[in-house]
Amino acid sequence: MNTNIELKLAKHLQQLREEKGLSQESLGLQLQKGQSDIAKIESGKKRITVIDLLNWAQVLGISIDRLNGIISDLYLNSENKKTFWDNK
Repeated sequence: MNTNIELKLAKHLQQLREEKGLSQESLGLQLQKGQSDIAKIESGKKRITVIDLLNWAQVLGISIDRLNGIISDLYLNSENKKTFWDNK
């Protein structure tokens, strides 16, 4: 199950893709993934791996600093800040 932060990140990635004028199919080709994989990630039905997230950022021209800022903002503005590590 995806967390609220993951769902917001998925929607943010979709918005960034759309701002670049890329279809799910064209992004998928660049990432060597199918359009259905991109759709599942953007809808929150599939979790994005760290490697995929970094590749996605590279294709969209997003720096690691900006990506970190996006994730940090999502976390800081989240109602539920519980993480995997909090369950240990």
